[in-house]
Amino acid sequence: MKQLLFNKVAIGERLDSLIMDISTTAVITGAMASRDYSPLHHNYHYVTTEAGHRDIFLNTPHQANIFERFLSDWSGSRGRLGRMGFKMKASVYAGDNATIEGEIMESEVDAQGCAWVGLKLSISVGGEVCTECEVRYALPVSNQGNPWARRGEEWQP
Repeated sequence: MKQLLFNKVAIGERLDSLIMDISTTAVITGAMASRDYSPLHHNYHYVTTEAGHRDIFLNTPHQANIFERFLSDWSGSRGRLGRMGFKMKASVYAGDNATIEGEIMESEVDAQGCAWVGLKLSISVGGEVCTECEVRYALPVSNQGNPWARRGEEWQP
């Protein structure tokens, strides 16, 4: 399995895009997995007649999971999420074809020797950015390094 090391990334580098077809089943199972039983994420009749949307749409935890999957696909299994914050600007609906993209904005090695990259990520549909995300993400500095082994004072996300 591929494992990305800190010395192989650069500020300004764009990550390979991920295209996802957002199916009705994916929207519903994502909501169920996060125990979000709001009808906005599973009841087509409610969401189109009562809530004024065109279809059911991804919930917040599902979008966070998409960003985490995107990052782990990019980094390999030893990449570790430190912090994530995002802003949902528009809904991602069942039937949409979503594009997930990212760019490295900063990099540093902290006082504890942990290597960090700051990334800006997005989910877009039809060229419109639906969700923007900022992430602080740890990468190993060597083949023996593993951010998941850090605990206590060694882990300062």
